[in-house]
Amino acid sequence: MQAHVPTSVILQELVKSAPADHVTLAWLLDSLRERSFGIVMLLMALVSLVPGASAFIGILLAVPAYQMMVARPHPVLPRFRC
Repeated sequence: MQAHVPTSVILQELVKSAPADHVTLAWLLDSLRERSFGIVMLLMALVSLVPGASAFIGILLAVPAYQMMVARPHPVLPRFRC
């Protein structure tokens, strides 16, 4: 069994190992693994503070919540093409 490593230590290591040119959401989620659920849900909660967005974001929060219930290793988000 592995000892618990604080998230702050993991985030410090991520900052040191981040690519110099750009950081993508996929890279962040892959690096954080099971701890990425908290980041995704925090970002969604912050977006829900925008007036009128809370009902839509509330429904979207069910997606990572369900993924946590079925014990996925990290959240799976749909791919968006620009």
